[in-house]
Amino acid sequence: MKLELTSDTLTPALADLLKRVENPRSALEAAGLAIVSIAERSFTDAGLRASPWAAKKNGQAATLQKTTAMRNSYRVQGVSDDSVTFGSDRAYAAIHQWGGTTGPHVIRAKAGKALKFAIGGVTIMRRSVKHPGSVIPARPTFPVTATGGLTAQAELEVSNVFLAYITG
Repeated sequence: MKLELTSDTLTPALADLLKRVENPRSALEAAGLAIVSIAERSFTDAGLRASPWAAKKNGQAATLQKTTAMRNSYRVQGVSDDSVTFGSDRAYAAIHQWGGTTGPHVIRAKAGKALKFAIGGVTIMRRSVKHPGSVIPARPTFPVTATGGLTAQAELEVSNVFLAYITG
């Protein structure tokens, strides 16, 4: 998943600040790092999320942290004089950010073991099962809104980065 922040997609105030920066490439890289930092912190700080996360099916709060692989995969992936690209190399990061539907697929037991599950009190064991697909609700971590803008917290942090570059 890649997201890009360009001088065209900045708010007018941020775009004006960026124009005043002597080295825009360095400032944009620092801004990208700030956005990555917000994304990493959003796993534990709900106030940094672009929108609230839907609860799990059992009603408990969603955590997205079976492991820390996705959170640790966030990077600035490219920088130019007028844009910074940031994202994750995890295939599932995009569906967590935007939500969506997975297609039907086969789930196979690992290392020759069997899958074990219960239906109506009866234990069933199979080497593989056909999964019909899932509807995954959006659980955004990057501070990017559905319309492509930055959240208020991200705008503030990017603004502070640009101001630091202007004032030296």
